[in-house]
Amino acid sequence: MKKYIIFLLIGFIFTILFSQTITEIAEIVDNFNDYNGRQVTIQAVVVMGAGVLHSNILRAYVQDYSGKGIQIHNSSLNATINAAFVRGNMLQITGTVGIFDGMRQITSMTSYQVLDTGYQPPFVELSIREAQNHQVWDGSFVKVSGTVSSVANPVGGGRDVIVQDDTGDNIIIRVWETTGLDVSGFFVGLPLDVFGVIRIFQSRSQITPGYNADFVIMLTEPVIQNINITPERPFIDEEITISAEIMDYDGFIESISFHYRTEFHTGWIENNMTHIGNNVYRVSLPAFETYHENQEGNYLFRIVASDNDGNVVNSGDRRIFVSLRRPIISDVRFLNHPEEHEDLRISANIIDAFVGGRIIAAKVLYTLNFSTNVREVEMTNDNSNLWIAELNGQASGTAVNVSIWAENDSGLTTLLDKNDVGEPIRYVYPINNNTVSLRIQSKAYNIYEGESVEIGYFVKQGDIIIIRIYNSEGKLVSTPVNRITSASDGINFYNWDGRDNDFRLVEPGLYICHLEVKDMLSGAIRNSTAPIVVGTRLRRGR
Repeated sequence: MKKYIIFLLIGFIFTILFSQTITEIAEIVDNFNDYNGRQVTIQAVVVMGAGVLHSNILRAYVQDYSGKGIQIHNSSLNATINAAFVRGNMLQITGTVGIFDGMRQITSMTSYQVLDTGYQPPFVELSIREAQNHQVWDGSFVKVSGTVSSVANPVGGGRDVIVQDDTGDNIIIRVWETTGLDVSGFFVGLPLDVFGVIRIFQSRSQITPGYNADFVIMLTEPVIQNINITPERPFIDEEITISAEIMDYDGFIESISFHYRTEFHTGWIENNMTHIGNNVYRVSLPAFETYHENQEGNYLFRIVASDNDGNVVNSGDRRIFVSLRRPIISDVRFLNHPEEHEDLRISANIIDAFVGGRIIAAKVLYTLNFSTNVREVEMTNDNSNLWIAELNGQASGTAVNVSIWAENDSGLTTLLDKNDVGEPIRYVYPINNNTVSLRIQSKAYNIYEGESVEIGYFVKQGDIIIIRIYNSEGKLVSTPVNRITSASDGINFYNWDGRDNDFRLVEPGLYICHLEVKDMLSGAIRNSTAPIVVGTRLRRGR
């Protein structure tokens, strides 16, 4: 009996000495300074697998039931790692605790093995305000809820979706291209539950999803979106085609109707839309001259959709301007890039929309900087569609804002003041000295209806520039630009959307835009300021 007891004691001591101690992730991250540089063994579920966020190295995330997660890093990927680090796999991992770019991680793995498969990823549900606290939650797999407030264009290998909750708090949802997630159909106001890992970018929290299941659309009503009109600028004798994407996330579309009229009528005409596949429906409008011969005007239309639950939505009234066959102006170009006081040459392609018609006159109308004084220069051509004009030279930093006017032999005219992408047609004379110029048009900006504040800053290439925006009390509200300028001509523009550093729209009032410019070679700092007026919110009539 004594020998048996001694044998059990020896076995117990052997187990203590040679078995691995499993450490909870919460213990590691909550006491990080104590664990930094130490080897640990954890047991956790993979919430973000191999190859999702990076195609060449292991940048996976695991989470246990302590409510915290952590990044697992390895400098390379192989078939064994790819097979092990799959979402839902329970792993045992031994490695060294460390930190990189502010993110806590386990690296230098000495061992890893799959203990089981098929687990649901454990998550922590947070408010957006809580999720902004990356000091507590970086590396953790979380859930937040809100509505889409903006969807940015792809940049830097991914796309940002801003989600806002009922309190006005915002957070960036960073969708990397490597995930294959398509958010191009997301629209402002779309309600979402978002699952993802909290990561850090520029000392701020981002939530990074990795799988389709990480976006849960919380809509019960039909959605009408991506309405397209062909041709975009119809003439009165052209048929118009309208298409739209119409879907229901929690059921199916039961009926769709299309209603239209001209602006000169009060009664609506109803048509059916044809389903052409992939949730896309289409309808045709007769040529405008069917109702109003030789007259320009607007078509008004709306789309109404209902689902199987009896929910009914409409697109709201949309407008299509239908024109007579006026001159068509396109391909406006600056033929040279003059220096200070050199003449500016500009060309445009101008044709008549009437078959057999001709252009009898064309002009360049232009203003300097934000002046209201409009100047005119006749354009000439050599019996082709190319019309050319030459404008007098201007001082360094002067903005020449251009419009093109043309008239055909039917007495119809066209005025074009935007290029093909909707930007002003403008030439700014290059900066050729060390002066700093900050240009903002003096007006009240309606940021609540999507109007942005165009900030022009003219500095030489290679300068470090910081743009800060302060309220009338001198409090910093936004730092929209902090970069080294790369434009060789020193001409830079930035469109501020009126949001502060927490992505909230600022309140109406006076703001001061401050430009700080640091010379990379001398270290000299120059400054310039300009006022910004944010107009009051428009009141909606009842």
